[in-house]
Amino acid sequence: MKTKIDTLQYLRAFAALLVVFNHTWPAGEISRALSLSGIGGFGVDIFFVISGFIMSYTLKETFISSKKTAIDFLIKRAIRIYPVYLILVTPYVLKYLVNAPHLGEALFSYTLIGNLLLLPSFTNAPYYYPLLGVAWTLMYEMFFYFIYAAAILMTKNKRQAILSACALIFTMVLLVNLFELKGARLNWVNFQFMVGDTLMIDFILGACCFFILRAQWPLTLRIEYALAGVIGLTLVAEAMTHYGLPRLVTYGMPAFFVVLLLLQAGDFKAHSRCKKTLMLLGDASYSIYLLHVNFAFISRVLTNNTRLNDDLIGITMSLCAVSCGVLFHVKIEKPLTRKISSLYRNKEMTLASDPLVKE
Repeated sequence: MKTKIDTLQYLRAFAALLVVFNHTWPAGEISRALSLSGIGGFGVDIFFVISGFIMSYTLKETFISSKKTAIDFLIKRAIRIYPVYLILVTPYVLKYLVNAPHLGEALFSYTLIGNLLLLPSFTNAPYYYPLLGVAWTLMYEMFFYFIYAAAILMTKNKRQAILSACALIFTMVLLVNLFELKGARLNWVNFQFMVGDTLMIDFILGACCFFILRAQWPLTLRIEYALAGVIGLTLVAEAMTHYGLPRLVTYGMPAFFVVLLLLQAGDFKAHSRCKKTLMLLGDASYSIYLLHVNFAFISRVLTNNTRLNDDLIGITMSLCAVSCGVLFHVKIEKPLTRKISSLYRNKEMTLASDPLVKE
């Protein structure tokens, strides 16, 4: 099996661009022709399928200690998610506090605490919402991580953990829908809705991608053909949304096949410009994803209050969002994540060398 899969970074870049175009380029003749106003949802499904694959792919084959493995898994995920998120959500937190009628209450409100910890609403509260709009997907991610950690705790090796996590997700979604226990979506972060949302099945599809890759099917595609297939499946996914089909059919299954295509694809030459560009965009996809909402806001303001061409606004704001996301990744996200990860690894090594804490 491959040790490093650069092609998935290309897919991350593609998914991030879909979301950016969806939010920062919602109007204009070109936008309508390309159906950019709704395509961001497909990008989210791609991200979730990739996440399910990566969690399965990177997990250790056997667990010396299930408890330690589960804790280590959650800490490493938190290092990847929280530092960058907390930096970029800060302006929205300050805005929330400034606009709050009672500062003292706002400081200890669940709206603030839940957003900082990336928690959903557990009480069907209609007022609870993600201060940083796209953070609802991070709440889904964290929910998936906790399910995965629980599966690790109950098992002794990779295969058992993956199958247990998939079984937990599938059973949860099935029972909630079967017994009509699913709550209202509200502001995308209602836990009673999340537990029955078929969007959670995307993580199972990602695990399926892992087992297919592990089986080493004799299929290798040229990267150019694979990328053409990704574009084709994206067009198919967008076309299916007009028939009222469930999201799992319109976005989930095409996202599954898109990930499979890139997993089975060859790669560009090591030093090709296209490879370097796509790798950079893929590496920066998380920063691009979180930062672009600011440019989406600017795009809406310009579209509603100026006579500038809508497509020109969309293209400009999209380029600005991607450029600033890459810059933030290079200057802040990458060094910060590397530093925190290094501190955690050093602490792990220190504890491992201490006979008093050895298991």
